[in-house]
Amino acid sequence: MWAAAFAGLHFYWAVGGDVGLSISAGPLATERPLWFVVAGLWGVGALCLLGALLAWLLARSRLRGGPAL
Repeated sequence: MWAAAFAGLHFYWAVGGDVGLSISAGPLATERPLWFVVAGLWGVGALCLLGALLAWLLARSRLRGGPAL
């Protein structure tokens, strides 16, 4: 749940939002170079979603009682 919220915040920043970005990124928040937006915002958001998906899949496989492949 927290990973998805953290990803959503990074996607919000990637499309131009600025609430809280200056606290998190410092001077990069005002400059927003392309590498920062692509790798730092979109990339981290995507990794957070992948982590949330992996955690959900691991939790789901445990609930069934059988080992996951």
